[in-house]
Amino acid sequence: MRQAIIAALAYFALQIYIPKVWEALMSSAPKPVVNAVSFMAALACFGFIIFSDPVYNRLKAPAANPVSSTLIIIAIAGAIGGTAWWQFVIKTRSAHFTLAEGPIVTPDNVDSIVKRWIGSFEGIKNEIPNMPDNHFTYAILYPDQSSILIFREKGHYDRFIRLESRISLTGTALEKFTAWPYKKQKELVNDLALETARAKINCNILESAEDLVQIRRDIQITSTLTDITFFEALHDIHSDALLITATLNKRFPEIDAEVLPPSSPSK
Repeated sequence: MRQAIIAALAYFALQIYIPKVWEALMSSAPKPVVNAVSFMAALACFGFIIFSDPVYNRLKAPAANPVSSTLIIIAIAGAIGGTAWWQFVIKTRSAHFTLAEGPIVTPDNVDSIVKRWIGSFEGIKNEIPNMPDNHFTYAILYPDQSSILIFREKGHYDRFIRLESRISLTGTALEKFTAWPYKKQKELVNDLALETARAKINCNILESAEDLVQIRRDIQITSTLTDITFFEALHDIHSDALLITATLNKRFPEIDAEVLPPSSPSK
């Protein structure tokens, strides 16, 4: 009985964790493969139950246990059939429903999908050519003139879409900042570091007026990525940039910060 209970618990645990582990190892793995692995794991659990002492003893002597052996066979057949129905019918229908709403994102098609998503952006958007280190590079401009760079690097980080923005000082603001003594410039940097930490904004505070603050967010390319999660991340980094700019202008009203895209992705 103990083996049967362990097998049942193992089965439900595998149903929960095998797809997650598989997707973590191979985010682009086809859904049928994940379903097949889950089904084989279920069969292994059923086998563990069948060969446990209380079950196996009744199955190998059906004449002595006609009722219990028959019920066990029916239960096992029903469990196997139900598992197959769940893995290859219900989950397949769910996958088709996802495809009806939009294609599942993979590393092979993400470039074209992101291009279509950016095409639906209501602000100004431009593709930046001649970026040999990237699969693609786009710059978008919000109506409030905040800019964000969207790119996917080649090589080790090509599993991510990167969003990047920066807070810079230009024109008169740059001249005023440059004329400040180093102590006051350092005070500005420290205040920004404190405010961004309070707001839990992931960014780099630099001591360069041309790139005072760099904000970056990485979006992992997985089959669960949708236009909703993409635009949520985009709007989050936009909100972070506006918050930093407003904080900077409030604490130091004699300068006027701007949200600008990097001329090229930072490394």
